Amino acid sequence: MFGPAAARSFEALAASTSGRVGLTVAPLGSGSAESFGSLRTGHAWSSIKVPILVTLMRDRHEDLSPEETQSAAAAVEASDNDAAASLFRQLEGIHGGLQGASLAVQEVMAQAGNAATVTTAPPPAGAVSTYGQTEWSTEEATAFYRALANGCLLGSGGTEYVLGLMRDVTPEQRWGLGEAAFDPGWSVEIKGGWGPEAETGAYLVRQSGLIQSGSRGVAVTLIAEEGSGSFEAGIGDLNRMGAWLAENLRGLGSSADGC
Repeated sequence: MFGPAAARSFEALAASTSGRVGLTVAPLGSGSAESFGSLRTGHAWSSIKVPILVTLMRDRHEDLSPEETQSAAAAVEASDNDAAASLFRQLEGIHGGLQGASLAVQEVMAQAGNAATVTTAPPPAGAVSTYGQTEWSTEEATAFYRALANGCLLGSGGTEYVLGLMRDVTPEQRWGLGEAAFDPGWSVEIKGGWGPEAETGAYLVRQSGLIQSGSRGVAVTLIAEEGSGSFEAGIGDLNRMGAWLAENLRGLGSSADGC
């Protein structure tokens, strides 16, 4: 996916920031993921709203109620916390409370190759959920979105529904991959997450997404924690990484090869 100078180029980008950054890219078809940068894990924050939606869709056999459909759109497109909480409450009702709902999401993530991800953690002051505190590595987040795109978690209709929401993310959240100058013929699906880390108060900003053309594509996760601690600086780092990816990605590889 990348040329021999890509690692050195990313090291230069990382050195120019005042914090830590990381990026993982995996082809939808054959081939291994490649990771760059020193930051490889962090709280999922709102990026876990997609696994929550996918879990509920599986429980509902991809037949959401009108209210759930409205919440799904708000949770993914606008990253609305109340909408995501509404979806999670449905999971709690199905699975017998917080622990059961968390385990249900965890099992779906494990099916996508996220064996190390545990989805229940006590929220610190200022956090709005337990699930947002999930420690999610860039490798496992990328594996989840790769599995989603390859139809390993939902049927074709359900998969396209979720990817459609990710394509329609609200303009003010279309940073990172959404800002990058990819081939105009490629589709870009994204979901971001951000929040202050309890230990430092610094914002961790992350985004996972898909870049696709027909059956070919890559899954990507970007993550940053700026030295200044600001949300805006973290977004700036993700924008720079998205631009780096657009410059260094050598096509979209082979066609997706299933689960």
